[in-house]
Amino acid sequence: MTYVEDIIMDLAGLDRTLGIFSVKKPFEVSPYDFTYIVSFANSLIERRPLTEPQRKLALKVLSKHKSNLANSYNLDVDAFFSNPLWRNAVRVIDKTKKIYIKEDKIHLKSPYDQEVVDKIKLLGRSRTHFDLYSYDGTNKEYIFSMVEKNIKFLASNFNEFEKDPLILDLYEQIKQIEIQPEKYVPMLCLENNQFVYKNAHPSMPAPS
Repeated sequence: MTYVEDIIMDLAGLDRTLGIFSVKKPFEVSPYDFTYIVSFANSLIERRPLTEPQRKLALKVLSKHKSNLANSYNLDVDAFFSNPLWRNAVRVIDKTKKIYIKEDKIHLKSPYDQEVVDKIKLLGRSRTHFDLYSYDGTNKEYIFSMVEKNIKFLASNFNEFEKDPLILDLYEQIKQIEIQPEKYVPMLCLENNQFVYKNAHPSMPAPS
């Protein structure tokens, strides 16, 4: 049996077993097609099976070379392209988009999206050691510290994401405090010629 992945590896000049480039190829393809072939081969070397769109593109590229395929692999090309054989199962990309809280951190999970990346980069230009974030490449997640700046940023952006209700609730609380800080922010006031605390914890001793 001839698998599509094996042909891709051969045309890229890769040893199927060792995964290293060699000079032996069954036939040459155009530089344009070779760019795609190498891209597919690199995914396979990294043990990332092709996605459905990649499979379709790979077959489209290979279909330009039916005569060479028939000669090099002794293929019935019509049967091959009608029912291609794949060594690996199709890779399904996780398209989850959500923002949630885990272990006192805020997680933003998303497939690759340049708009998301650009927004987060913009936040990063003004970040401090209090509002740092990191990226977990394995789980495709950005991880943010649980601070006001990050809560406001994540709650007010990314409308297409599923969001943890707690994040939205915290965001509403922050907005209320910003609208009427005198009701929430601890302060020292002068009333009847005496200093008193407003919005302070009951255990705080009275000012002297």
